[in-house]
Amino acid sequence: MTYIMQYGESGEIIRGEYFQPQDKKEEYFGKKKNIKAHFGNLKLKETRLPDICISNCQYNILKDIKLTGETRGEILCLTFMKKGHSSLSYNQKDICQLNEKTFNLICLSGKNNYSLDLKKGRKSEAMDIILSKAFFQKLVNRYPKIFEQLTQRYESKQTFIFHKNAISFDQDIQLILQQINEADLIGNTAPIYIEAKILELFSSLLKKENEKIRNNIPVNIKDKIQEAKYILENSYLNPPGIHELALQAGICDTALKHYFKKMFNNTVYGYLFEFRMNKASHLLKTEENLNIAEIAEQTGYEHQTHFCTAFKRKFGITPLEYRKRYE
Repeated sequence: MTYIMQYGESGEIIRGEYFQPQDKKEEYFGKKKNIKAHFGNLKLKETRLPDICISNCQYNILKDIKLTGETRGEILCLTFMKKGHSSLSYNQKDICQLNEKTFNLICLSGKNNYSLDLKKGRKSEAMDIILSKAFFQKLVNRYPKIFEQLTQRYESKQTFIFHKNAISFDQDIQLILQQINEADLIGNTAPIYIEAKILELFSSLLKKENEKIRNNIPVNIKDKIQEAKYILENSYLNPPGIHELALQAGICDTALKHYFKKMFNNTVYGYLFEFRMNKASHLLKTEENLNIAEIAEQTGYEHQTHFCTAFKRKFGITPLEYRKRYE
């Protein structure tokens, strides 16, 4: 990914970077740069890993300015405004307003022109976590359900800002950002540690998005969907069909399917499958006296072969192999 920043009509290049997957020998932590110009001072501290660049920027601006530039390539950028305020726009249409202690996710594809508005006298501090397509794909492959919603948008190969309005971050996220910036102190395991922390950030981002969706569902509808979930969990051995479940919950079929997916980020039967598999996982780890056929029966599967096929689809191994891991 190519990243170029320039100032005003003069085209003065303030920062130019080319991010690419690097050999592990080229990893570095906490490399510092100072960029001084007539409009103020920018201090950069960067950590680079294969497919990841973590950039911390502090700037003190002497006058209101607009920095312009371009990016090329496919990347995702988690951007956090720790102090101050900035306004970022891409291709003169996607605008990301970042107030203090807010964050957002920006997905870029192809060539994009951008502008960044910075205000006079602001002692601002921002942190960007730039991820390659390869790294994001690795997360998707490991956790397809978590990233289902984001993947659908990203694979459309369009530039977009995930949240229309940036969302606030709390002390938990501040702590994760601090842990990422201090990861070099733990030695050789730092890259693995950073990857785990980035996953935590994505989980928080997507959780907040799901909460936002759920908050837009009318209370009476939300109660009926919760009732449908309760019925499903208590009749998983012999679950009702969609129409019967909708009647029991007091809602129409179409609304049940629509709002169930919105609230739980899964279909009715997708949720039932996950519930059964979690039940099977628990029994395999804790009930040594039960054989595979008995566990299949206790999770709602009439035939052991159907259960084993479903279990392997979920966990990637057979129930017997799974049990052996926990012996």
